[in-house]
Amino acid sequence: MPASLDSYVNVRPEDFGFSVSADTKLYALTRSQTLENTINSKLTTLATHLSQDAIRDSYDPADIQSTVERFSSSSRKISQLAEKLNSSLDIKDFCIRINKLDAELTPEATEISARVARDCLQLDVLQVVSEKALVEPQVALTHWTAPIYKSADDLTARAGWNRFLLAMYERLTAYDQQVFQ
Repeated sequence: MPASLDSYVNVRPEDFGFSVSADTKLYALTRSQTLENTINSKLTTLATHLSQDAIRDSYDPADIQSTVERFSSSSRKISQLAEKLNSSLDIKDFCIRINKLDAELTPEATEISARVARDCLQLDVLQVVSEKALVEPQVALTHWTAPIYKSADDLTARAGWNRFLLAMYERLTAYDQQVFQ
């Protein structure tokens, strides 16, 4: 019996499916690999900006103790940022999180993060079109956040170096070191 015009048909999940050719799936795979490398490159650039900004804002040769504290603080902030990004549930969540970093970044770094967000949204769309995961999220997130963690580690090392310089200065200027025997 035909359905009347004033009745509705129940919707099934397969009603809105689409088919994708093998060529399109191959294109999606190669494009996703390119996007993954592009995202990694942009995040490396972002990590470099974060590190350079922190060094510029932290280093004061006239006050080494404050320099140590600022390097340590900057390192913690960058490490927390990396942790926030690395704890994303999937690629789409990563896109959302990196897009929300505006308040924590300089204008140049904000622009880089916006470009990364656009690229990873493209990657997310390609994964939907290909009907399978083209990128393993946890592997990609670990790989993408590695430069940011490295930036935090570099700042921690700078804080340690300045701590060493401060200790060295204190020892060399101590009275018993100044007395010649």
